[in-house]
Amino acid sequence: MFRFHLARNLRTAVWLLLLALIPLGAGILTRSRLLDQGGEAAVEAFREGRQADAAALHTVERWREELVAEDEALTRWMAQYPDTDLQHLRTLIRNARRTDHGAHPSERHSRAWRELFKAIRDRLNAATRADGEVH
Repeated sequence: MFRFHLARNLRTAVWLLLLALIPLGAGILTRSRLLDQGGEAAVEAFREGRQADAAALHTVERWREELVAEDEALTRWMAQYPDTDLQHLRTLIRNARRTDHGAHPSERHSRAWRELFKAIRDRLNAATRADGEVH
């Protein structure tokens, strides 16, 4: 069997595509044989990636809720991410507070809430990339 050197995400996507396209009991390359040859690892890697994405999303949402709800959260944020543009973040928080008006979280779809979410997500992603780099 040929072994291609593909990026992990691409290799996972190919395995999942093959699993979806090959019906049970189909010809020479059966689903069980495909699973025996690394498909299970691909499926597990896909699940782990989705769980990590969900955890990152929840972290961003938690920070956004805390920053809008309490002023002390901004102090904690700045202690953890000191190179954040404080003026811009304060403006985003203030705008989100103006549009909040006690709305239920499912009703918070204003532009201010989205912009705050994007700013937090971008900063956390930058921190994650910086942590992953070899110095």
